Amino acid sequence: MEQWSDYVRTPPSFGSTPNSLINSSNTAVTSHVLDSELSHLIYSLGMQDTSQLAGMVGPSLPTHGDNFNENRSILVTNVHPETTEEEIRTMFSSGDSLYNIDMSNIKEGKVTLDYYDLRQSFRAKKLLNGNVLHGNVITVDYAPIVVDKSDPKTQNHGTIAIFHVKTATDDHIRAIFQTYGEIREIRSTPTNPNQKFVEFFDIRSAAKALKAKNGKYIMGTRVKIEFSAPLKVRKDHRPPIPRPQ
Repeated sequence: MEQWSDYVRTPPSFGSTPNSLINSSNTAVTSHVLDSELSHLIYSLGMQDTSQLAGMVGPSLPTHGDNFNENRSILVTNVHPETTEEEIRTMFSSGDSLYNIDMSNIKEGKVTLDYYDLRQSFRAKKLLNGNVLHGNVITVDYAPIVVDKSDPKTQNHGTIAIFHVKTATDDHIRAIFQTYGEIREIRSTPTNPNQKFVEFFDIRSAAKALKAKNGKYIMGTRVKIEFSAPLKVRKDHRPPIPRPQ
């Protein structure tokens, strides 16, 4: 198997959202409240229009979150033990933005949520931290990243590693893979020009790309594609998202 452990990656850094967007006096937050913050979210993500946010819904544990990489899973703590899954879903989701709600630790006041799209977990963290649910002020932060090689469900973190693509440029890769979903970034391995990494916002896009292109030919060469496991490195190694001028 190809070695790419020397490749340094950092999860996306979405910048900060003003504290004024988080009102701890709210007794409930529903999707229409979160949608009112759409214009600021577009600015913070460097987007030019709202089409990229289709389906996004609302979709900061206090500051201990700096120890966790930004990802699609969030940890909600200080949750009242009588809170139901439906109440969690109403506050944190709309449509199919969530693919898992783990209530197994509700007696300890903890709920873990898994989003398909990185922007959805970002939005939930920024806009729902400090809100009140069942009389408790909840804290919302990224959950620790779980990668279990024996469990296929933990392999997809939105990034695919493409091997044997020495002659393909980033533009070639983008043209081929953007048909499967919106691409966050394309990266290369400094010590191995035969590899490319394509990061999608949505894990479903990564799954589609892997299924469609693994073992197929790109630029005359049969490629191998695998999910890329996230590496825990400092956030400041990653360039910030460009802001509109």
